[in-house]
Amino acid sequence: NETDSKFIMTAHHGNDQAETLLMNLCRKTGVAGLKGIAKIRNRVIRPMLNLTKKEIVDFQNRNNFCFVEDPTNSDTSISRNYFRHKILKPWEKRYPEVFESIIKSMQYFNDWEASLDYLIMNSLIPNMVQNENKFIIPNKTIKPMPKTLKLRLIKILTGNRSELWSKHQFQLIKDFLNNDYTGNLFCFDNGWSLLHDREKIVGKKIFNKINNSIIINPNKNFILNNCQFRIDITNKISNEMYQDKLETVDWSKIKNKKLEIRVWKKGDFFQPLGMKGTQKISDFLINEKVDRISKVSQHVCTADEEIFWVCGKRISNWARITKDTFEMAKLTYKYL
Repeated sequence: NETDSKFIMTAHHGNDQAETLLMNLCRKTGVAGLKGIAKIRNRVIRPMLNLTKKEIVDFQNRNNFCFVEDPTNSDTSISRNYFRHKILKPWEKRYPEVFESIIKSMQYFNDWEASLDYLIMNSLIPNMVQNENKFIIPNKTIKPMPKTLKLRLIKILTGNRSELWSKHQFQLIKDFLNNDYTGNLFCFDNGWSLLHDREKIVGKKIFNKINNSIIINPNKNFILNNCQFRIDITNKISNEMYQDKLETVDWSKIKNKKLEIRVWKKGDFFQPLGMKGTQKISDFLINEKVDRISKVSQHVCTADEEIFWVCGKRISNWARITKDTFEMAKLTYKYL
């Protein structure tokens, strides 16, 4: 940003790839660790990864280029230097073509991963319920899969595609996949969570910061926690009022009150449409079979702090339309 540059170019070469490969093997990062350093990642470009250090030094000698040696490169207490001096140099002396062989193998590993990703992106994911913030994998789909395919599918769906998982992370996700009892929850550091929910795995992106509430007014869009809400006033009943994710209430019962959307909280209650008594929101969500992940960001609409809509689920009985209703409010929401 300081230089107004669009890209950063580094001089990582094939020997660095070989060192990275050995280090990843020691860290037990799985098959993904075998592909080494990425040629392009975000704004960083590494155009020399297919060249060995010997090829670069030969070019430097032919053209009388000067270079500077970092004195820390000889410190074998540093893991990378240990692999460089104690393992790869003796290996190269005995097998001079070792770096070319490793570079070629890593190209194969990259091709393998690209092929697997192509299969997942074009054959598996299109048959799943999936969007930017949520996905559903039926147990009957994922259970027969080979272990590597399961892990790569989860990686792609949860936005961890380019991340290297450690042995510990691999074990945690394997344990989650194997222990498929309803309610078992697994959370990633990037905000994604996985939940075993009856005969399926539900993945959902939970935003790091969940805002508590916003004040709303008619005929405008309002956004809270990646959901869009709207109230439209009308005096006519239309077929669209019976669509999913749309409710209609008596506007005269709420129009002179403070209207607010917020995340539900412990102790909240309301009178669901058609019920005589009240019910705790927590119990209502259980009865509606709302999973643990979705409960975290469930919204409610209030009028002077009294709940008239559990968003996307049910309106309150007191706000319903009656034969005396002459002005109505259409309530809509959608995930962005």
